[in-house]
Amino acid sequence: MKASEKQVGGSHYKDFPIQPAEFIHVNGLGFLEGNVIKYTCRHKAKGGKQDLEKAMHYLQLLIEHEYGPEVDLVRVCRRCGEFAGPSHACVGTTP
Repeated sequence: MKASEKQVGGSHYKDFPIQPAEFIHVNGLGFLEGNVIKYTCRHKAKGGKQDLEKAMHYLQLLIEHEYGPEVDLVRVCRRCGEFAGPSHACVGTTP
């Protein structure tokens, strides 16, 4: 059996027509982009909201590395894990 035909530690990728690892490799994506793809694809079958938060973290890292740390497009509240927009309840406190 080829390595691309099996999955170690679960089955959360097996139902995809194109597995994230194959998509990432074929498209020459880097580590950060690959993790955004991986966590976004598997969130419903494995990690739920936490996987989307991980994807968002890798996306924020990518923005910071590619465009500089002064770019701040999305904020997540450290206290509750929700998007911290202008109307967020934790705004004004220590997020």
